[in-house]
Amino acid sequence: MRGTGAGLVEFFTNLAVKGRMAKPTAANFRLSCQTVLETVYEAGWVDVDMKRMDVEDVFSRFVILKAGLYTTGSFSAYKSRFYNGTNMYLGFLQDPQGWKPPLKMRTAAPKPSVVNRSGSEKVGTADTAVATSTTTTNNDAPHSELLTHHYPLRPGVRAVLSLPEDLTKREATRLATFIQALAVEDQPALSQAQGE
Repeated sequence: MRGTGAGLVEFFTNLAVKGRMAKPTAANFRLSCQTVLETVYEAGWVDVDMKRMDVEDVFSRFVILKAGLYTTGSFSAYKSRFYNGTNMYLGFLQDPQGWKPPLKMRTAAPKPSVVNRSGSEKVGTADTAVATSTTTTNNDAPHSELLTHHYPLRPGVRAVLSLPEDLTKREATRLATFIQALAVEDQPALSQAQGE
């Protein structure tokens, strides 16, 4: 498993478990790297030789395969995590005893929140910023990385949700309740409205 795609994923799991990297940071690297590898190599991603892999080529293929499903900001975040994650893992493989994660990645710092002119809050950096429907913020609470999800709501309509990677069941339930409150009654079919 050492030096493979599966080894890369296990590497970030171990960093979090051993306290060498903040759990949310390690989870973001693990998920991003695994998503890129699974997309490009499908079931064979676990056995990919990370030492021989062309990182740039693999990421270019990921972008082509996921075109239209992610925003430019999401692709930038995936690219940064995939490139940095791969480099960290390869550095670890060269010197397992002496390797240490970069200092800025050892602890999770809260991301700043800024309210823009339109009254919507932007959370995170340029790579992860998304508008939310609230104007209040708690700068003392750490924010999880946001992942963008595309959901085919109905033919021709795709909903885009940016949610924390570590979304809890409680948060999901609250979000579902909020979305239900936004819904309008289904419009009767045109044929029914015309008196058929």
